[in-house]
Amino acid sequence: MTRPRHLHRKGMAYHALTRYARRFAPPFLAIAGLMVATGATGALAATADSAFTPKVLNKADLTSTIVGSTVHYPSADDDVYEYYAPDGRVLGISSKGGRYSANWKIRDDGTFCVINSDPKASGCAFVVVQPGKITYFRYDLVTEGPFDLLPGNPKQL
Repeated sequence: MTRPRHLHRKGMAYHALTRYARRFAPPFLAIAGLMVATGATGALAATADSAFTPKVLNKADLTSTIVGSTVHYPSADDDVYEYYAPDGRVLGISSKGGRYSANWKIRDDGTFCVINSDPKASGCAFVVVQPGKITYFRYDLVTEGPFDLLPGNPKQL
């Protein structure tokens, strides 16, 4: 028995919508999340007296902001620092698990990716940076952060 035609079209439409959502929803959600976090309502707009206008970073801005910096990920049961080295390596230390390494990559769409040998520990996200803070907006609509963004490699990783 062959599948009815409308099921094929529905499947194709679903995949097209999924591609669209992956491309456009995260930046929209990043800005929407920032509006909630900063108390903004309506359209996000800069004012003359605002010290910071949040934005989703593009590839060039993200590279200049994150590469050579360290992010501190504190939690109730672990304390993690990750240094994003210029050569594409992630050098990390965890209070529970010790030292580890992975790789990082910045895609053309501006997403920041960590690539680990364990696929469950790998992933990509849009990034929003505020002075001294970094927030991740994942494809699965989860927001992580803000975390401390530290200049250089203070833990000598």
